[in-house]
Amino acid sequence: MSNSMEKINSVKTRKACDITAQIVENANKNENAQTRVTWTRKIEFTLAGIGYSVGLGNVWRFPFLCYRSGGGAFLIPFFIMFALLGIPLLYLEISIGQYLRTGPVESLAKICPLLKGVGLATVAISFVMSTYYNLIICWAMYYLIHSFQSPLPWHSCNNTWNIQETCTDSITTNNITVSASQQFFDYNVLQKTNGLDDLGNMRWELFGLLILAWVIVYFCIFKGVTWTGKVVYFTALFPYVVLLAILINNVQLPGATIGINYFANPKWEKLKEVQFAMVEVMVTSLLDASQGWILKYLKRKEFVVLVVCVVAFMLGIPNVTQGGIYVFQLLDHYTAQVSIVFLAFFEIVAVCCIYGLPRLSQNIEEMLGEKPNIYLRVCWLLSPVLILIIMVFVIIDFEPVRYGTYQYPDWGQGLGWVIAFASLIWIPVGVIHTLFTLKGSFHERFIKSITPFGLDYDSKQTGVARTEASQVITMAGGSPSQQNEILSNTSI
Repeated sequence: MSNSMEKINSVKTRKACDITAQIVENANKNENAQTRVTWTRKIEFTLAGIGYSVGLGNVWRFPFLCYRSGGGAFLIPFFIMFALLGIPLLYLEISIGQYLRTGPVESLAKICPLLKGVGLATVAISFVMSTYYNLIICWAMYYLIHSFQSPLPWHSCNNTWNIQETCTDSITTNNITVSASQQFFDYNVLQKTNGLDDLGNMRWELFGLLILAWVIVYFCIFKGVTWTGKVVYFTALFPYVVLLAILINNVQLPGATIGINYFANPKWEKLKEVQFAMVEVMVTSLLDASQGWILKYLKRKEFVVLVVCVVAFMLGIPNVTQGGIYVFQLLDHYTAQVSIVFLAFFEIVAVCCIYGLPRLSQNIEEMLGEKPNIYLRVCWLLSPVLILIIMVFVIIDFEPVRYGTYQYPDWGQGLGWVIAFASLIWIPVGVIHTLFTLKGSFHERFIKSITPFGLDYDSKQTGVARTEASQVITMAGGSPSQQNEILSNTSI
């Protein structure tokens, strides 16, 4: 008898959570729609998405990954994962953000309170990456400034920084000689030391360029999407101009046919699984979580952006020391290559497995008037398994961080794992906090924790009878009969 009553109460709790969740969800959407700044034109949003997907990091990282992973062989898993995971998950994230009109922290807390820590982990990873990602822009500007010389300083070995005994200005394929361009990077740009335990002096040229890079970032985003929408016309399209210029230049270089032949003849033995994968994420999440408190002291959003940029700049200063390349490589390895995969897995579990594809499809239908096509739905269905497989391969094939021939000391590897766990720790912390914050028995708290808007339901303690009487609350794009049908059909 007691078991039957417990099941009945569980069903009532779940139903009450579902009904209240739908009402709270639409109330929050209406409130956000009134206060949140939106893109001026659709093309600006599209270009912004392209800019985030294809940027300087792709120019820097992608060719190296192709070279290391077997040339043309790398493109096979790349395009498979691009089609099965990249495009569908990008669309999934955009849909969730557009529907709820909040940042990652608030979005995950609403769709799956149990895994709200995934949103915090996303912000943590984005912030860590923002502290060192601008270093790449510094290098690019440094090369741009020096490219106005003739001859180019990285084309010959007749410079003060070159080590004549090992320098060569021709193509090298052995471990004895080093190209002039590599020596320019090592001994002129970086002036690198011997290891992580010797950061050396400040590289003041890079320090100044780092300030300039952050000034540019600030003025690109300080007014929000209304200003960013104008900037993306340049930032989204310029990488393609650069890529085209690099292609035209590189095919004319000595030995270009060797490189083309390397990519055209895949090294199948090197084929392995591919991983996929900032400041605005941090700003949006801060304002979503504590807008009233923050603006009470900083008054304007522009000052919030300024504080985030200044803090990220200060944390990035070690990267522009003479040993900064070792710090950079450590951060990049344990953040962009380790943490991202685990974060993606839990995000997919939260959205596809707990929030549910039927709910997601219903949300998209509310916005667009039609459900997502079969291609997206099948990919979303497969995505948890695919990402789990990638995560297993990442664990099996994991290699400690290194830079060239330099092997990091044990304490350096330990520091890298601390950096990785500093972002991922928010996921279990979020689980524990949610279960301890909610009210009721453990079973009731668990049900609420996997119910969308379960935290809002628990805080308001809305009764079932009162909720059912409130079903006439207007929902986005639906008549009263459609609203009641949605409410009655919403379930875990």
